Amino acid sequence: MKPTKIKTPKNQKITPKRHPLRKVHKSPFTNRKAVKEIKQDSNKLKELYLKSELPELSRKEIKKLRGEAHHLNPLVQIGAKGITPETVDAIIQAIIDHQLIKVRIHEPKAKNEMAQELASKSNSILVGLIGHTVILYHPTLELVKTDK
Repeated sequence: MKPTKIKTPKNQKITPKRHPLRKVHKSPFTNRKAVKEIKQDSNKLKELYLKSELPELSRKEIKKLRGEAHHLNPLVQIGAKGITPETVDAIIQAIIDHQLIKVRIHEPKAKNEMAQELASKSNSILVGLIGHTVILYHPTLELVKTDK
């Protein structure tokens, strides 16, 4: 039995349907032009990031962020040397780009203290600690709004 072909008009495009549970990644920034200008000067962006204030999150918001982070892979890994300035810079850059990230810690003795130290040094909110994976969040959308 041969498969049948579906005939469509020449001007009609056939688009595949998206899976209903698949999330489409959207940029957290609304003003792309302002972001492009700020990203050209990365030092200015890091200064704005480190000076920005962190909002208080409710338990409901933290739970939602943990759910959003579930499908993410760790972007930064901390090795046996521990927290170095280079790893903090990498974490800051990843948070600026993604807002919500995971950081993998290599077998720490005091992982809770290390997670708190990571959050304070990177000026971010500790959303969760699951195993040896730390979830960090910073609302970078506010950076663009305050820069205008």
